[in-house]
Amino acid sequence: MGDAKSHYPYLLNDIVICLDRPGDAFITDVTPINPQNGLTVTNFAAVPRIYMNGGLTTGSGNTIADVTPTPSREVTQACPPDTETGTDGAQYGYTLFVQYIKPDDRSAWDDGIRVAYTSAGHHYTTDLHFQFALCTKGDPSPEVDPDQLCT
Repeated sequence: MGDAKSHYPYLLNDIVICLDRPGDAFITDVTPINPQNGLTVTNFAAVPRIYMNGGLTTGSGNTIADVTPTPSREVTQACPPDTETGTDGAQYGYTLFVQYIKPDDRSAWDDGIRVAYTSAGHHYTTDLHFQFALCTKGDPSPEVDPDQLCT
C-alpha cells in the first residue's frame, strides 16, 4: 500500500482458506513473519466467500468490523472440487481478512503470516509466505521492492 498512515488500520483481503478434509478449524492467531519497523496484526477474521461474491468490498483503512458485523474465526467449508474453479469454485471457502497497523511514518513490512489454528482438538500452524508492506512514499528502505509494493 503506497503512502500508508501510521496508527491507521489496513486490511489484507485476498487470502482464500478452506478445509482439505471433513470437520472444522478455529483460527486462534495470525502473526506476521519477520515483521519490520513495527508492522503489527491487530485483528483477523474468516468471512465466507459467498458474502464476498455478493458485493462486499474493502480497501485500505477499513476494519474487520467494516467488513462483517459478525466476524468469525471458524472455518467449516471444504475446498472446491478440482472440477470447480474460477467463478464456479468462488462459493467455496473463506477469505481471511488480516488487519494491520504500522506505528510510525517509516515503511513497515513482513514476509508473510503464520496462521495458528485448532482442529479436532489438535493445535497446528501454517506459514503463508509473501511480502506485505505498508509503505511511506519516498521511503528509502531497500528491503521494500517499490516496483511491486510501493507507489
